[in-house]
Amino acid sequence: MKVTVIVPIYNVEKYLAKCLDSIINQTYNNLEIILINDGSKDTSLDICKAYEKKDKRIILIDKKNEGLSAARNDGLDKATGNYVAFIDSDDYIDKEFIEELLNANIKNNTKISQCGLNLVLNNKIIEQKNYSEDMIKTTREVIYDILKYNLLQNESVCNKLYDASIFKNLRFEKGKLHEDDYINYKLYFNQKYVSIISSNLYNYRQEGTSITSNFYEKRLDGLDAIEERIKFFDSRKDEEFKKYAIDSFLKYLRNNYFKVKEYLKDNKDICDTILDKYKHYYKLSTFGLRKWIFRYFPNMYFKLKKTIYKLKNKKL
Repeated sequence: MKVTVIVPIYNVEKYLAKCLDSIINQTYNNLEIILINDGSKDTSLDICKAYEKKDKRIILIDKKNEGLSAARNDGLDKATGNYVAFIDSDDYIDKEFIEELLNANIKNNTKISQCGLNLVLNNKIIEQKNYSEDMIKTTREVIYDILKYNLLQNESVCNKLYDASIFKNLRFEKGKLHEDDYINYKLYFNQKYVSIISSNLYNYRQEGTSITSNFYEKRLDGLDAIEERIKFFDSRKDEEFKKYAIDSFLKYLRNNYFKVKEYLKDNKDICDTILDKYKHYYKLSTFGLRKWIFRYFPNMYFKLKKTIYKLKNKKL
């Protein structure tokens, strides 16, 4: 079985070598490694060329900058493997990543396998996002977890190995942030089961990802991504998931209202957009106290949440 590993690359000279070393040194060797240099302005392209020379499994695509989603799609268009993995170029994987995920898919006759992941800051593991044990879960269980709990190990596409056939009619949404949110539930929806590996085999860097440094207006693409879930399940007449998707969207709106007021200086246009969307979907949801408070007293909700947020983060 050939496995295609797709690595979009943009200005990651500081981390790229570690990422590529972790891929070429996998215990499973039958790999097609597609590197997509997405218009990098640093030395990333030179690093890619050096690795291309020393490993014949590497295919290098050099293109103008179009964003992560477009780069992944270019990799999918070029892929010839039976399975596909996506690795972000500032992250790195354990040497058994491909082998263990592939074995899980074959053993359990599944088309998606996934493992736990480590959050890494300054080259140190700061948090582990894992599963209690190896298991097989239904895709409905996993989608429920995405909608209800926003678990990173379910939402990301990077800690997984997919049967390539899943992407026959699916591609990432170009030009958007929160690209995984636009596609993760769709990847699961037409499958029955997922193989779960409890080991943390993926290492996800957190450098430069704090809310205060990176919360800006473009990040509200997430509103569209999560609202699209509602429309998707509605079109499939899946009332159970539509209900959960609405609740998830209302929660996302409440949280982002807090962030906009806290970090974007009460940006009126965005606040109004959030409140209008909230009023619309509130009518379609079941009653909940937090939902109700925010619907009729959003500024009171903001003050309460801000107070709770400060108390939780207060240094003892």
